[in-house]
Amino acid sequence: MKSSALRRVRSIKRSNSLFGFFATAPAMLTLIGLFIYPLLFSLYVSFTDYNMAAVLGNRTINFVGLQNYSNVLADPAFWNAMRVTVYITISAIAVEFIFALALSVATQKIEKGKSVFISIYLITILVAPIVVALLFRFILNDELGLLNLILRKAGIISRDIGWLSDEKIAKLSVVMVDTWQATSSVFLLLYAAIIAIPKDIFESAVVDGANSWRVFVNIILPSIKSVIIYSMVIRFMDVFRIFDSIFLLTNGGPGDATESLALFIFRKGWTQMDMSKASATSYLMMIVMAVGILLINRVGNYEKKVK
Repeated sequence: MKSSALRRVRSIKRSNSLFGFFATAPAMLTLIGLFIYPLLFSLYVSFTDYNMAAVLGNRTINFVGLQNYSNVLADPAFWNAMRVTVYITISAIAVEFIFALALSVATQKIEKGKSVFISIYLITILVAPIVVALLFRFILNDELGLLNLILRKAGIISRDIGWLSDEKIAKLSVVMVDTWQATSSVFLLLYAAIIAIPKDIFESAVVDGANSWRVFVNIILPSIKSVIIYSMVIRFMDVFRIFDSIFLLTNGGPGDATESLALFIFRKGWTQMDMSKASATSYLMMIVMAVGILLINRVGNYEKKVK
């Protein structure tokens, strides 16, 4: 009887395993076809002299080792794109988190009409990034843009500001557009973390005589620290890959003042048709992103490790 029951249990487990395998097989095949295979193929391409001229001319693809990586690292345009990307990433994340934290704390204190304010903050999430870029391309136009028109009418400026044509200001314009688009998503994460803090903690702090600043520093920040780190990692990965807004706003200009790494890769791959260098740059970019994520986690958890 015992052996019969044991065989039946094993048979059920085997059937469940087979069912699980066949149920997940389509998803696994899709994952392999759309993610793993392209990833491995692009890694292979980065070690060859693969380009569209070779493919169209039926030329033999040769293995070149790390030559593509060394060529990319020796290219001044790559380092310019790296500097631009790091500048935009750090600036955007810093501004977004300052605004998002301020909005989260202020909204948490609102007694009436809170849902109205939150709905207003979240409107930007509903707008597609391409639409945002096209909208701001019109607003920030040097001669016909709405922003320069308003500033002139208000008497703040006497001549048009080159929001998209001046090298230094163009970077700030890209940061401004990204901040306008993404602050609401950061706000949503931080606000959800703040309202999850038990109210009795705030009440005890007020009874003990703590002012708003002490409450913010000693209660709110430590309580939402893990959410801040998590949201910073998300925003870092998102901003570091910035492409669409730059492509539509400035196309990397003026000159190469706003050319990001993603735009650099796009031009290598689809303008110059040099897929091997584009793939090599993509993996260098991925390495830098991995290092950046590790640094964010290391800095964010430093105090915990010290304790």
